[in-house]
Parts: sequence; C-alpha cells; structure tokens
Amino acid sequence: NEIYDFILSDHGHKNLTKRKTMDLIERFKEITSIKTSNVKIPDGDYDLILSNNCGTVFHEVFGHNLELDLINKSSKELFKKGNNIGNNLITFIDNTHYNNDLLDLQYDDYINNVKNKILIKNGKIIDYINTLRSENYKFYPTTRMTNSYLKPNNNSLPLNISKIKKGIYIYKIGAGKLYLEKQEFEITIDAGYLIINGMKKGKISNITFQIDVDDFIKKIKYVGNDLNFISTVCGSSSGNVFCYAGTPTVLVKNISIKQNVKYI
Repeated sequence: NEIYDFILSDHGHKNLTKRKTMDLIERFKEITSIKTSNVKIPDGDYDLILSNNCGTVFHEVFGHNLELDLINKSSKELFKKGNNIGNNLITFIDNTHYNNDLLDLQYDDYINNVKNKILIKNGKIIDYINTLRSENYKFYPTTRMTNSYLKPNNNSLPLNISKIKKGIYIYKIGAGKLYLEKQEFEITIDAGYLIINGMKKGKISNITFQIDVDDFIKKIKYVGNDLNFISTVCGSSSGNVFCYAGTPTVLVKNISIKQNVKYI
C-alpha cells in the first residue's frame, strides 16, 4: 500500500505504463533502502539533483513567472520578453494539447483558440502564457498553465552521483510556491536523501527550504533526457485548476538553500 500511494499520489492511473510503474517502484525502493533515519540539513551550499518527478520546481520558477497576468504585476525585469535568463540549457514549453494522456485543450474559458507555446528557447524569453482558465463560474479567469515542462536534452548521458561531493537528491516534492516580488521559491521535500562524497548518507523528508530564482537558473548545469510529467492542482486567484508539470533529471551546482524563512 505504501508503494501504491507513493506512485499514484503524483502520477495517477492513466499515465502509468508497465515500464514507468516498474521504474517508479525501483526508485521507491532506492529511497526506502537507506537505513538511517531522516537527517537534518543545515543551511548552506549544495548540489541539487532533481529527479524527473520534480516538475513542480519548474512550474513555480518558470511557469508562474511567465503567466501574463503576473508579468503585468511584477516589477522584476528578468522574465520580460526578449531577455536572456543566463542559461542556454533552458527551453521551457506550455503545451495545451501535449497528447491524449495529459490535458488536451482546444479553447480556454473565454473560448479563445489556445496554442502550444515555447516560452523560453535556449535561455531567451520569447513568449508568455495567455491561456485563460478558472476553477468554475465563481472565479474570474486568469492566465494559467496547462502542460508545462522543461525540454529534455536528448544528447545527455546518465547523471553519475558518485561525483557529487555534497548534495541533495530530491525524488519527490510535496508543495511549491513562488514569491514573485522577492524572486525566491519554496519547495517541500517529500522524499530524498543526502549525498556526501558520492555516498547516500540519510533520508530526507518533510523539509521546506527557499532558493533564489536567478541563482538557481544560472547554476543548472545538467538537463537529462528522461522527461516525465506529474499531475498537480495549481491554486491562484482564479481558483484551483488541474495541470501537468514535467521535467527530466536536472543537476543544479553549488546552490544556496535556506530554511524557516517567514515572508510577510
């Protein structure tokens, strides 16, 4: 039951092929095989390995920063159209009809035709999300994501964690939040482990920390080729809407994390 709940909490029934299910089970076993109890993670600099179950991170960092309603409210320049965000590994897409397994929208809530959009191409901002969605008739529609994802690098080799001196492997994220004006984002780790000198040293769970957006983007050094989507419910002024968030495995080098920050 624990494995079943762990897998279906993000992936749902319809996205699970036999091969994907077996891969998820093996990853679950990898996490649970670490015998030591949860370890404490001091604030500081770490290499972060984000598994391909961590689409929530890029949903927060890129997706919300590129929703047209929020662009108009933000005083920040980083995500203005035409700007380069400083990392040519990044191509980010919102695909309104990716395939039959994910959301397939032809029209938004104002009956506008919706199109697939490349939002960031090789590090350059080229478009915004303008698909208008709401939870139901009680909410005024705002610009929202559909199937958003970080494009995989099909030429990348598998990541070797034995070369990580001090890092955190994040298998599964429970929640995420972007603080727009501060340009920091917050994530809660549901499952992961600490890496010291290439070795797994202890489980990590129920830890929430904050990361600077600009620093995070510039320190992405590896994008894998194992794209995977998770389902998520995204909250905003237009209510809760269902969407998908995708990413391959990603390595972020020497990134500063901090915990227990209280934002007013």
